[in-house]
Amino acid sequence: MGRWDPLNELQLSVLSRIADGDDLSDPAQAGYRRSAYVLRDRGLVTARKRHGRWQAHITEAGRFYLEHGRHPDRSTGKASTKRTPPAGAKQAKSKSPQASAGSDAAKSRPARGQVPR
Repeated sequence: MGRWDPLNELQLSVLSRIADGDDLSDPAQAGYRRSAYVLRDRGLVTARKRHGRWQAHITEAGRFYLEHGRHPDRSTGKASTKRTPPAGAKQAKSKSPQASAGSDAAKSRPARGQVPR
């Protein structure tokens, strides 16, 4: 699951509960805590266990998600279909006249061991 994928119903419910200040420390809430850790990994809440007590708090990104239904880091514009090559990737060789002239010169050279005409 990606950082910007939509939340499922349980995750959205847990996000709302954390925003409302619900205490998820009870052992019966273990399943909700697992979802809270997923929300933490997405930057929507902070979650940790300290001094034997489990704590979770909503972040600004989590509030944004509850208001807008999407992660704040995800753009709302249409995705570009144009792909750019990664940095350091080799570009396709151009078919410039100079490049083809160089390859023609290589073709006209005699093979090794042959005498030029």
